[in-house]
Amino acid sequence: MDTLKDYILWTEDLSFAQKPFCEADALALCALVYLDMRPLFAQDGQREIRLKDCLPFLQGGEMGVKMVVDIPEDRELYLAMLRSRRFGELALQDYTDLVDMAQSLQFCALCFTCPQFSFLAYRGTDNSLVGWKEDFMMTFTSTPAQRMAADYAARHIQKRQKPYYLGGHSKGGNLALYAALLLDDAGLDNVAQIYLLDSPGICPDVMDISGKDRLADKVCCILPSFSVIGRLYEMGFPHCKITYSSADGFAQHDLLTWGIAHGSLALAENPDPGSLWLIENLMRWIEGHSLRDRALIVNEFFDALMSEGAVTVQDLSAQGIDGLESILIKLIGASSVTKRAIVELPEKAIFEDHLDAVQPKSKRSLLLTVIRNPVLQCLCLIAIGLTMYFASEHFIEAMVMLALLSVAGLQSFNTLKKLFRSGWNLEQNRERIFISLTMLILCAVVYLKEHALFMIGSLLFGIVCLLLSVSSLMKIKKVADDTFMRGILLAESLATGTYGISFLLAPQADIFVYNMSVGIALVLDGLLRLSYYYVHGKTPL
Repeated sequence: MDTLKDYILWTEDLSFAQKPFCEADALALCALVYLDMRPLFAQDGQREIRLKDCLPFLQGGEMGVKMVVDIPEDRELYLAMLRSRRFGELALQDYTDLVDMAQSLQFCALCFTCPQFSFLAYRGTDNSLVGWKEDFMMTFTSTPAQRMAADYAARHIQKRQKPYYLGGHSKGGNLALYAALLLDDAGLDNVAQIYLLDSPGICPDVMDISGKDRLADKVCCILPSFSVIGRLYEMGFPHCKITYSSADGFAQHDLLTWGIAHGSLALAENPDPGSLWLIENLMRWIEGHSLRDRALIVNEFFDALMSEGAVTVQDLSAQGIDGLESILIKLIGASSVTKRAIVELPEKAIFEDHLDAVQPKSKRSLLLTVIRNPVLQCLCLIAIGLTMYFASEHFIEAMVMLALLSVAGLQSFNTLKKLFRSGWNLEQNRERIFISLTMLILCAVVYLKEHALFMIGSLLFGIVCLLLSVSSLMKIKKVADDTFMRGILLAESLATGTYGISFLLAPQADIFVYNMSVGIALVLDGLLRLSYYYVHGKTPL
């Protein structure tokens, strides 16, 4: 299987008049828009800039590649394109590159032009955190980059009557699609093709996509065999191709890894079943939240990521364990909507099919209403406390084992059900089978390994207690004028913090003492909260 670099070298002396534009060229131009061309366009006095003019800037290190990861080996591919006659002679117009933290904006577009056509290329997500935030914003609102993309296309396509191509990789393709949907009929008639390279579609809750049929014959979707991003909000365009990639898993999103065969895409017959499983669960998770909740989740999550001043993905990595600690603390103080959403993603992936089958949504809503009853919550605390007080020193070990067996059993049941429905198609259910076997093996290893249950239980219980301690402290700010509730939260914070440290450091011989003391604390906490509810008539925090 050839690569995009092989294609560049094979066609380097062929102009677009000699060899007409094709899909491999679309890949090349959508890759080129990732070049940071600001140093080139900052020069004054150049009336017409060509792609080959980038060469000294790239060779001298002044021009970078604004992908999430700038791989040095990829520079050779860009240098080959700049040196070639086919691409090097392309004229560059209206280079726009903007990042604005305040607006949550990351936008870049460039018009490549030659006598045969013009290509409007939109850059996908770069390494900026604000760019990643804007990707998630597409699930609940139109974004500043989408609106700029529409203005950019309308401005260019009205200039002349030559054929236009639009395209982009990842978010860039979404911008091209958004812009095309807003073109009038005269502008759209000038568009020959729209290339969506592993690009998400448009959220129907955000934008009316009924006009997508106008684009049906013009859109060309290209996905690697393992595609998740490109299958978000799929819009069912008929011309969709799956290509091989030299990478594995999520790394296939990098269009520079896509295969070329005899000057065209190296096509695969079927998508990877693992990516279909992932996108099924991801879409189910997204659609399980309202637009308002999606906005809250995205804003709080990225506020946490940028809380220590991180601007790029590399900044996050450089912060190390201290940065991770700050992010976790920030997320602990986030709204219940965000915390619940973070927990729900793996939960939906493992349990959703099973829960939907045994517990209809109407019954689940009733169950949630009952669970949220403050009186029942207090009674549950008292019941758990009494159980821990009277239980043996093996209580935590038994709870951990029960939890592991429950998860493994439900996942195995769900996997068998899926296998039966698919006619025992092992390849289609590969990920589910792997997860089920892993869980069963984990249960066996933990049970047979001496002290393993105790160590896991102590670790989990200690971490949970410390998280609860921090959570209680952060809630104190919300009840500044409520002395009773502040006292309860302060006592909870001190108790859970002490127990958390004790469980992480305690020898096994003392575990029975901790069971009893935790049990007493839970009973007291439940009684105090119940008293608060009846005295003040308000739900305790």
